[in-house]
Amino acid sequence: MPPFLVAGDKLAYLLPDGTDLFSDITFSIRPNQRVALVGRNGSGKSTLARLIAGEVVPSRGRLTVHGQIALLAQDAAPPPDLRIVDYLQVGTTFDALTRSNAGTATADDISLIADDWGLEDALHRQLQTVGLRHMSPTHLTTNLSGGEWLRLQILGVQQANPDILILDEPSNHLDQDGRAWLETWLRNAPFAWLLISHDRHLLVLPKETWELTPTGLDIYGGNYARYLTEKTSQQQAAITRVAHAKQAERQAQRDQQVARERLERRAAKGRRERGKGSQPKIVLDGRMARSQHTASRLTQIKHARLSAAESRVATAQAEVKETTPVLFNAGASEVHPHQPVLDIEGLCFGYDARTLLNNFNLAIKGPQRLHLAGDNGSGKSTLLDLIAGQKMPDKGIVTCRVPVGYLLQRGDHGAEATPLDRCLAYRAGWQETDIRTSLARAGLRREKAVTAFELLSAGERLRADLVRLLNCPEPAQLLLLDEPSNHLDMEALEALEAALKIYRGALMFTSHDPVFVESMTASDVVQLAPG
Repeated sequence: MPPFLVAGDKLAYLLPDGTDLFSDITFSIRPNQRVALVGRNGSGKSTLARLIAGEVVPSRGRLTVHGQIALLAQDAAPPPDLRIVDYLQVGTTFDALTRSNAGTATADDISLIADDWGLEDALHRQLQTVGLRHMSPTHLTTNLSGGEWLRLQILGVQQANPDILILDEPSNHLDQDGRAWLETWLRNAPFAWLLISHDRHLLVLPKETWELTPTGLDIYGGNYARYLTEKTSQQQAAITRVAHAKQAERQAQRDQQVARERLERRAAKGRRERGKGSQPKIVLDGRMARSQHTASRLTQIKHARLSAAESRVATAQAEVKETTPVLFNAGASEVHPHQPVLDIEGLCFGYDARTLLNNFNLAIKGPQRLHLAGDNGSGKSTLLDLIAGQKMPDKGIVTCRVPVGYLLQRGDHGAEATPLDRCLAYRAGWQETDIRTSLARAGLRREKAVTAFELLSAGERLRADLVRLLNCPEPAQLLLLDEPSNHLDMEALEALEAALKIYRGALMFTSHDPVFVESMTASDVVQLAPG
């Protein structure tokens, strides 16, 4: 048997405009190997995952596969109007068994059932193993929450028993119990896996960390914490190289200036001697020619040395990771102590026969930070939608007494909308020049400000939305955040956390990321449960 299950040799993937999304990707995955794949938003992690899984073809290079590969894609939507039993590919047998239990089975039904008379009990046991014990086998997949849908996909993976499982941001929609369950499941998985995630708890599990960059794949031994240690050391070394290179550049500039001044003095002396006529013209002409030749040669040497020094500075600076904070006027969003912010009285809301909120009451005063906690499906996102006015309550009153900004976990932007468009439409009187300045200060310069949202990375979309909510006239004094850390790379997540640390308004957020929750230093926790 080959020593690897899948291997890539100098893989590259080209974007529609012909530029490389990534190139020169070389790797191998061995049986039972545990790997984390990290990289900036937009670096191509999901595309590389699909390439390994055989869903897309590399533009260059060779992919060799010796095992069965399964992919849990990021935010893969459930198939419409499909029951759980159909997703698990036992729907026909289940229906035949149902007719048999009702006494209406045909001879074909009995033949189809064969030895699967215990199918229904087996399905309930299987659903229980992934935490879906309450779920009927005939439940429609379109009615599953994000966490329930992931668990069902993992049940499908268990039944397929692949050699390699690729998981792309699997914890995005999982509550705390779901994340703990997924962590345990990954620890005990009997196959190799490749994990794409920003979940700092899950990233403890891998034994190897791969960083995807535009020019290749950097492989580090150990989990994400060890990778960070090595990256920090590399960054410090790169910063030192920049300092040394800049010092050498300044010295080269000084040397060039000294040489230029020396040549100018010689030229001036030659002009004076020529003016005096103290030496024959042929001697002076020869001396001038030699001087000019020497000057030209020295100038070329000094210029080459300066160019080399400038090149070393550029090379060293390219190795330094630069982060751009999201800057805003924190004072403009400030809420004073005891200032009324939000009042909710007797709020009721539900879907069909399911009650999510029943006579819910809440009052916020001052710069409180409320963590909305609860299991998947408990109504956290729905409550934020009601506060933001995106849903209407069945009963009760929601009164917002300050400007509200809503950062959703699901996009509310049009495919063609740009950061500039969204800011212009958000608040009347917001000048385009001021918007462009704010976007540039957040790292969205020139063409990024007028790029369609769908073409921006998740981190860039986050920065654009924070600019829109916090830099506008009458910025948000109550900020609503629905799973804000989902889909963000570590750099964008750190920028978000840094911005929220200096935010002086009131804050309501949902998050199942324990590290993010801790960083928000919530003043109160509101625990939600359906009904």
